[in-house]
Amino acid sequence: MPEKKVPKKTQPKKSVKTKLAPLSWKLIAGIVAGVILVGSGIGVGAYQVYTQTQLTAALQAENAIDLGEKRIKEVTQQLSELELAVQNAMEIEVSSQGKTLDESDRTALTKEIEKAKETWVEKKTDLLYLQNAVESLKKLRAPDGTFTANVETLVATITEASKNNWQSISTLVSSLEKFVGNVQAAQATWQQEQDRIAAEEAAAKVAAIERALREASAREVTDTTAFTAPPGSSQPVVDSSAPTAGMIAVQSYILALATNVTFLWDPDLCDVGFVCGRALPAPANNPLDFFYASMGWTGAPTTPEHAHVFILLDSSFDDFYASTAVGRYILVHEAAHARQWLTYGKDITSASEAQSGLVGIPAIEYMADCATIYKLNSNDFGAYTRTCTPEQLAAAATIW
Repeated sequence: MPEKKVPKKTQPKKSVKTKLAPLSWKLIAGIVAGVILVGSGIGVGAYQVYTQTQLTAALQAENAIDLGEKRIKEVTQQLSELELAVQNAMEIEVSSQGKTLDESDRTALTKEIEKAKETWVEKKTDLLYLQNAVESLKKLRAPDGTFTANVETLVATITEASKNNWQSISTLVSSLEKFVGNVQAAQATWQQEQDRIAAEEAAAKVAAIERALREASAREVTDTTAFTAPPGSSQPVVDSSAPTAGMIAVQSYILALATNVTFLWDPDLCDVGFVCGRALPAPANNPLDFFYASMGWTGAPTTPEHAHVFILLDSSFDDFYASTAVGRYILVHEAAHARQWLTYGKDITSASEAQSGLVGIPAIEYMADCATIYKLNSNDFGAYTRTCTPEQLAAAATIW
């Protein structure tokens, strides 16, 4: 048999097997990967929420600061107004004491003042609390605008404090003004009553004086004498028959101020539409001047001891002079001239010039006005001046 070649046995090639991870590891890996992915998603979301929360808190904090500062400014102004209103009310309360017909309005004002004081203290305390909260919140703000700590509590505190009933402050200011007005009205009513009483008392006194003067005049024996003024003089013809009650009152008024006078009454002394008076010293020695010679005066006054003055008044205004403010001003002004002559004699002009800074007759008239203003404590009717200096008033006062 032929010999057959037998092929060599070859070892089959071993296939290289890939090692596979057990199924359980694949599941674990998948779970881990999923956890990582989910965990990453959770981390991003949490950061976003945290950041958003921080931004919202910062915005709320800034708003709270703005609101608090605005309210602080408003309330500070309101409290200042309330404090001023309380001070004014207290002044009225004190000045009106004893000057109202009853105490009801003053009592009501006193109660309102106490209420306002209590409210001021309460609201001032609340304001300080609000200011402290705002300052504390501002201290938590970092330079970059973020806040370094939890601001929720302070924001809530400021927001709540800003809702305080601050309007009650303005309400009290208005209420105080109302009560003050009531007291002032009560004062005005009281003053009107005092004026009425004073007027009645003054009228009664004048009536008593006039009655006494009429009774005294009736007891006197008076000769009827006519005097004719010297030629070229403005002296009137005078009838010395029984004077009217008005004339008596006027003469008594002047004689209480100056005794070195003689009265001359003329119904046409003043121009139409005017009320007036004049004061004339005894004239220079003149043999033809029988009028003054008959009265025993033979020359102008050269010394205070010899000073005598004629006061001329318009008989058409006999009642007007003593019963009105302007009439009394005229009487005191003319009496002042008599007192000037009595004080300075022949030096009346130089003394008046030194006191007033004017020259001649205007200086004398000016200082007579100053003396009248001093005596009446009124400058409403000065014909030559209404604005005497303190020095001029002091000088004028010496003649009285």
